[in-house]
Amino acid sequence: MKLDYTWEEVERWRHGVHHRGATTLIKNKNQALRFINRVGYCFAFKSDSVELPSLWQAVTGFGLPPGHAHHPRKYYLSYAWEIRDILPEAGAIYYGKVIRGRPSVVSLEFLPYFYALTERSGLKGDYQTEYTRGRLSGTAKSIMDVLSKRSPQPTKELKHILSRNGKSDGVGFDKAIDELQTRMFVTKVLEQGRSHDAE
Repeated sequence: MKLDYTWEEVERWRHGVHHRGATTLIKNKNQALRFINRVGYCFAFKSDSVELPSLWQAVTGFGLPPGHAHHPRKYYLSYAWEIRDILPEAGAIYYGKVIRGRPSVVSLEFLPYFYALTERSGLKGDYQTEYTRGRLSGTAKSIMDVLSKRSPQPTKELKHILSRNGKSDGVGFDKAIDELQTRMFVTKVLEQGRSHDAE
């Protein structure tokens, strides 16, 4: 077994596995699901600072940022946005901010390993224990209080309930949602326009 690889060899391997080449780019949801299941986990969008696969790049190609006006696969730009909503909605993958606080996609096979990293019990109401231990913010707890009574819940409705009760402002709410996604308390389950349902 070869143990010494050149940078060029590593990059060629990444090029294939990450679907960077023109002949391997993803064109439908089945290919996207196969890609995610093969790599196990990836970023939903492009990331320059971390060398991990990216669903965005596997759909649109390597080297141009999201929304680039002269992108050679401009047709697929909107599709790249849609596919990260279609697969979670179907229960085929997990979507949340679980890798370095960035939108990430995790295969169902790898999901238990990511959940284990949260060091949570998984018991009903464990968010209250996490809050008591200082591991969850007050706004995040308030969101979980609402979701524990009725889930899933549209994001817009969650914001409205919390602001009406004086529990959160817009910025505090967004930070709390990020916190809950990172700790795998909530995930997006259905896209509705620009908002989403959480549970």
